[in-house]
Amino acid sequence: MVGRVLYRQPVLAWPASFSTTFTIMIMTDPNAAAYGDGMAFILAQDDHPSPPDSYGSFMGILDPSTQDGIVRQFAVELDTYKNGQEPDGNHIAIDTSSILKPVAEKSLDSIGINLKSGREITVRITYD
Repeated sequence: MVGRVLYRQPVLAWPASFSTTFTIMIMTDPNAAAYGDGMAFILAQDDHPSPPDSYGSFMGILDPSTQDGIVRQFAVELDTYKNGQEPDGNHIAIDTSSILKPVAEKSLDSIGINLKSGREITVRITYD
């Protein structure tokens, strides 16, 4: 399943700075054979829905047709599934034009955060 929740009004993001804080709680069904790839906070260039093939590792941000293309977005992945060369199934990443080549990524295991713990996790994103 893929979807986007959009802010009602356009936001001037370039040049600009902002800070946002939100709390998430990701729970998994212990009896499920599989689970989703996570979620992302995204600043998109338009109010279009997620690209048609953006499920799975593309996390609703990009898809194979937009990967490494002209679409420029700012996304913070809260990734709960290890795909390809990702560090593990519990990491964050910053993406702009590519999911496969993030600007930065970091495992959360080393700092004691488990995205799938079912506990409240407060996320703060500061962009400048």
